[in-house]
Amino acid sequence: MSKKKKKKSRRTELSVTPLAKHKKVGKDLLPPFAQLRRELPMRSTDWAGERLPEMLWAAMIGAAFGRDIALDRFRRVAKVIDRRCHADESRKLILREVTFSGLASWADDEFAEFAEAAVGDTPEIFSALLQFDELPGKERWTTLIPKTSPSFDLLKVAVGQTLWHQSQEATDCRWMRVLAALLSGSLLYPREAEELVTEILEYPNYGDQRGVRPHIRATEGSFDGLRALEQGGKWSSSSWSPEFWKQAFELTRADHVRFGGTASSTVAVLTVGAVQGIRDDLRIHAERTTLSTSVSARHEATFGLAAYALDLLLELLSVGNASKIIGRIAIRCLAELTINFTSLAETDDPVRWQRFRDYGYGQAKLAYLKLLESETLPTFISVDALEGLANEDVWHEFREMHIGNWDESDLRKMSEATGLKADVYDKFYDWGSAFTHGNWAALRDAEYDLCLNPLHRLHRVLSMVPKAMPDVIGDAVDLVNRSLVLVDKMYPGFASRVKANTVNIAQP
Repeated sequence: MSKKKKKKSRRTELSVTPLAKHKKVGKDLLPPFAQLRRELPMRSTDWAGERLPEMLWAAMIGAAFGRDIALDRFRRVAKVIDRRCHADESRKLILREVTFSGLASWADDEFAEFAEAAVGDTPEIFSALLQFDELPGKERWTTLIPKTSPSFDLLKVAVGQTLWHQSQEATDCRWMRVLAALLSGSLLYPREAEELVTEILEYPNYGDQRGVRPHIRATEGSFDGLRALEQGGKWSSSSWSPEFWKQAFELTRADHVRFGGTASSTVAVLTVGAVQGIRDDLRIHAERTTLSTSVSARHEATFGLAAYALDLLLELLSVGNASKIIGRIAIRCLAELTINFTSLAETDDPVRWQRFRDYGYGQAKLAYLKLLESETLPTFISVDALEGLANEDVWHEFREMHIGNWDESDLRKMSEATGLKADVYDKFYDWGSAFTHGNWAALRDAEYDLCLNPLHRLHRVLSMVPKAMPDVIGDAVDLVNRSLVLVDKMYPGFASRVKANTVNIAQP
């Protein structure tokens, strides 16, 4: 027999730390880098927000001429730094910084050599920089750059290519900073790390770039934090970066490029009639298996849970619901229902079936009593109906109310006990809960588009109309069918299942 190959986790294809390697601190789960940020007295900085604006000169060269010419010019700048620092070691702490703020501290003759190496005979590519009032050393750049009609096209490309801190273009700009620090003598490696030094000096033509690039990014990313340590924690970045982003937005405020994400590439096709037919089958099976008119917590909960699941699915089939906020709330509800139903069915304990029933009636009584004390009543509740529910089975004065979950356990523990933790709870409950509670991630997903104008830093803009999100019908069908299987387990002879066809939708 051939051994069945173990299915690879999607995580193995991504650069992401698994949950098992997060550290639990109180109620927080920390990935390794977040642990370091808490444990080390280092100032962390943001590439896009703080450091990219400082290296825009490098990004603009890459956008204008391509990678080969950009790297050649970066190496020419490195030769200037190497020669100058060998001639005068006292300049190394100044010349190690090739950011706009750092270049503003270079002496005039040093900056002239930098300009010859980096700018050459193409200063016009930097013309957009003259539109920014807070550009460090602007008087030098003004004498260097010819005055032309302002255009932000090249600047948009430069920012767009480097906004993501791990892009090749961003890594090249970050390498320029690392190379400058190395050649100035302010970045030191132990003797046994000679290979790392060679990888930096010969980048990108030496070593396995899958390891070289992350090393460059990690090294560059530590610079500003190390500067803070050098200066007793008092170091802070210049005002240039926030001013750049502020003025870039002001200069192009109306130039939004909206992107709302892509809708589902596949949708499940299902008709209301097909689901209603299964609900009719369920009703007939419920009547067929009813043995008396006495209270049966097991029987009524079994068919009530399944009918509730089918009704949620019917509501999702209303036009648009499956790709809107209400669809995600329904999936969360179906996930909770599935876990509760499975837990009840697997233990099949009369005490637990009754506890589930009593808890629900107790919640109706609790809501009823609170409304009696309210000056105004909500329109979605009938107080008379609540009173009737509170008095079913037993007079409400004998009805106890339980605060908390209906079971002694909680939903997460029930999902673990029933084997539904990975298959239902993790897949559907957490993200569905985000929409139920209206947390920020859900608001962001449902209500905001990204602006793809690079000079707007991928900021968020309210969508013009309610957004279409991935269709939930396929997931809802899976969860509903789990309930129908449980009906057959509790009361055999029920074979109806929801069947949906999957259709591929062409993306624009």
